[in-house]
Amino acid sequence: MNFGLLAYGYSNGNILFDPSVPLEGSQGTVHTATAGFVHTIDFFGMTGKVTAVVPFGWGDWEGDVDGEFRTTSRRGFADPMVQFGLNFIGAPATDLKGMRHYRERTIVGGGLLVVMPLGQYDPDKLINLGSNRWVFRPKIGISHRISRWVLEAMGSVRLFTDNTDPFGSEVLSQDPLWALSVDAIYTVKPGLWVGVGAGMGRGGRTTVDGVPKDTYQRNGRLAAVLVYPLSRLHSLKLTWVDSVRTDRGTDFNLISLAFQMRWGGGL
Repeated sequence: MNFGLLAYGYSNGNILFDPSVPLEGSQGTVHTATAGFVHTIDFFGMTGKVTAVVPFGWGDWEGDVDGEFRTTSRRGFADPMVQFGLNFIGAPATDLKGMRHYRERTIVGGGLLVVMPLGQYDPDKLINLGSNRWVFRPKIGISHRISRWVLEAMGSVRLFTDNTDPFGSEVLSQDPLWALSVDAIYTVKPGLWVGVGAGMGRGGRTTVDGVPKDTYQRNGRLAAVLVYPLSRLHSLKLTWVDSVRTDRGTDFNLISLAFQMRWGGGL
């Protein structure tokens, strides 16, 4: 089965596409247009999926740099992402006919997200839409259904390669950034569901030219999602994210609306 997605997002606050940028106290307003594609697969009897996402962003920032007030704008592609996910336990691969007899209980799965350094980047600029480095994010999660409720928990870590051409320096390195999130989803009826979640991140200290910086992150987020079916094959997805604690890095709120469609798999 295939899924296509077109989304628009609006965020404001101390937001940067690359949270390792050593800039505090800035304020930005950012718009994003995202196109995504998901294809589900039968991986030796287990349910898997391959995802590709391409974001395009534009926005304005303002803040103090070395005691001087500055403003800037950016427009272009951010770093694209690809992901492979696999359910190890509780979700065998099946067709639509088999789905009629499937009863969800406990599912355990994992995945690997890869962010590719292909977005707009200029080493002479402090703020960029791309990060000029690879990011690898392995993750593992578990979910359990109780009647109309699904409870989820997921742990992940972001692993960063070096940025060998950062603004004003020779090399920028970043320690792993660990994250944990928990979610609760309620199904109102088939295709219509709401979810709430909370997450926290720890780590991610940066080192510039071998000198560690005071950039260790202790951040927390809250989120809510509403999915509304337009038909059997189309739906809208409304997402809200807000920062509840930000010691370092991005401090923002985000709202996005996505149009989703699916095809294939005998539909």
